[in-house]
Amino acid sequence: AASPDAAWDEPTQTSLLMEGEVASHAASAWATCELSGVAPSEAGLHFLRARVDAADAIPEWSEDGNWSAVFAICVCTSKYSGGEGTAEAPYLLSSWDHVCALSWQEDDWDKHIALANDLQAETREATPFRGIGRRSPRINQDTPFSGQFGGAGHAIGGLTTDVFYTAEIEAGQTALFGLIGDTGRVSNLRLQHVDIQPTTGSGTASALANFNAGTIEHCEVSGSISIGPNGGGVGMLASDNYGQIIDCRATGTITAGEYCWGVGGLVGYNMGMIQDCAASCEITIGTGADEVGGLVGCNETSIVGCVAEGSLSVGTESDATGGLSGASYGPVSRCRAAVAVTAGQGSRSVGGLIGWNMGPVAECQAVGTVQAVTGSESIGGLIGGSDGGHIDLCSAAGSVSASGARNVGGLLGWHFRGDITSCRAVGDVTGSGMVGGFVGWQRGAAIGGESVALYLDDPTWIVGQGDSMADCTAECDVILVADGNGGGTAGGFAGGIEWTNVKHCAFKGSLNAINGGSQVGGFAGYHLDWDYEFVITGTPALERPYAIEQCWVDATIACTTPVQGLGGFVGRNWGVVSDCLVSARISGYGDTGATVGGVASLNFAGISGYYAPYQPGGILRRCLASWTLSMVNPTNVYAVAGSGGVRDACFWDLEALEGQSNQPTGLTSAQMASEDTFVTAGWDLTSMWRIHDGHPRPMAMLGPYRVDFDQEAVATGLMED
Repeated sequence: AASPDAAWDEPTQTSLLMEGEVASHAASAWATCELSGVAPSEAGLHFLRARVDAADAIPEWSEDGNWSAVFAICVCTSKYSGGEGTAEAPYLLSSWDHVCALSWQEDDWDKHIALANDLQAETREATPFRGIGRRSPRINQDTPFSGQFGGAGHAIGGLTTDVFYTAEIEAGQTALFGLIGDTGRVSNLRLQHVDIQPTTGSGTASALANFNAGTIEHCEVSGSISIGPNGGGVGMLASDNYGQIIDCRATGTITAGEYCWGVGGLVGYNMGMIQDCAASCEITIGTGADEVGGLVGCNETSIVGCVAEGSLSVGTESDATGGLSGASYGPVSRCRAAVAVTAGQGSRSVGGLIGWNMGPVAECQAVGTVQAVTGSESIGGLIGGSDGGHIDLCSAAGSVSASGARNVGGLLGWHFRGDITSCRAVGDVTGSGMVGGFVGWQRGAAIGGESVALYLDDPTWIVGQGDSMADCTAECDVILVADGNGGGTAGGFAGGIEWTNVKHCAFKGSLNAINGGSQVGGFAGYHLDWDYEFVITGTPALERPYAIEQCWVDATIACTTPVQGLGGFVGRNWGVVSDCLVSARISGYGDTGATVGGVASLNFAGISGYYAPYQPGGILRRCLASWTLSMVNPTNVYAVAGSGGVRDACFWDLEALEGQSNQPTGLTSAQMASEDTFVTAGWDLTSMWRIHDGHPRPMAMLGPYRVDFDQEAVATGLMED
């Protein structure tokens, strides 16, 4: 026997290998025991410690180092459960011990690895799991997993925080893969019953990968993640994605404390591509949450063909909360969200699909409910707030309930710049300021010195600036719950429209104003555009750069208390409205301070204040109002519009609005059925209007631009449920 601490040279160790029972039992003992500090699967030379029984000199292998011992050298000729680490013969992992061993063998992180069977993660004191692939706080000292890991459809169950090496837990790096490099690939792997609870709230949290720069495909994660306050980068599958994630699934619950950010059902932050993935999660975040989504917390690049389901709740004063992505700055296409989204008081940018958006969104659908409360703003059935993003072929079908909130819309809460085309909203909408069945507040190019300077330098600059809505519809019930102090703006289609071309759009449904309101219209609460020629010359241009044209309304409008400006099409107008049709049934209460108009309650001759130098007044051109009025104390009623401004070749249905002859150009049924009536007035019955069933109709209602209110949502059929 020799001292365990004896300093032997290599020849002595080799000679011990040749001696009797110790040597003969070394190889067999290797396969049946686990030794402290030595990976059981590592090929090569290993020093083993054994207790020697004095009677028969047969060693009994142990991790206990408190006895006299001899040392022997064991030669192990295979790793893990076999294989060579190549594509043809990958290393096989058949036990959790093998996975733990791989986490310590950095030389194998560029090899081909495969699971041989289902595994159960367990705590290992001798060889704890520390994650495969590692990020370093030092620059250029990362050690990524750059190999190929194939799960072969097998599952690893019970991955919990407790199985990790203490240092990894303290660093908040608790995932199967700490870092997947750009050539790394993980596929066909399932993680079940995960329970990740980092001890440090500021760390990231995920189950499969903390940081992915490679490819993750055909993988699934189910279980739960829970973090404390001030955490960031949380996702069931990955915290940060810079690579590709394809055909992956996440199911479970995520809970986080206050002031957490970048939380998603699948991925926290996406700077790569996520394609054909799904998440079905229950997510609950505390006060001050930022960028929280059902699939992704924040998308910087691309999400394609993905689905999010479940529920999402954030506390007060939260920003950017969405059923699919909390915030998005890159393209999102062919996606669907069926998530019940709830935001606390004072939250901003809350949407059924995306909370805050600055990228293109196409062929997407949101069907979940969206709820917000007092003090919140920018709440939408599809997108809460959007700046500069083109939105095309999208729909929202869930209800939007945001009493006490402003900028509330069935599709978008607030939209600034960028085209919106061929979109549809069918969910009921409730809000308290800037409320619309389609969009709460639509704003085009900003007004002011910079814009004027650009126009002076290039008069064609204003054309095609991407501030337009076309071929869009809203079919829903809109409720304005005003504050009772004269505030509140609402429209069946839009609460407010500024500096935007709106064409071939429609609203069908009801609009109810509770506690009054200041500006309420069947299509828009108010409409404002501006005139560059007027800025330069002081003379209004014949053709202004923005207009609402070829749009129509079929609305039932009611007010429980008087509304200051109530119009069948627009509450108050400072812009151009041309070739539009109103079919409205208006009821409620009036008084000496309330004005009601068939097309507009007030069509202003100009505007005061800051915008006065840019805006010469409202123009109503070739509009038809067919409306009825049932109102208590009806005062200030105008068949077309009140106030000044321009009314050019506008008509109203004389038989529908009986007893109201305060304005000229009322038509009988016979006159409305005659083309001569309108051709004489300069109406275009070839490309703009057509007599249909004895009544003029915009061509957009009858021709290629027609949107059928009975058709399924635009995005339906593009996604598999």
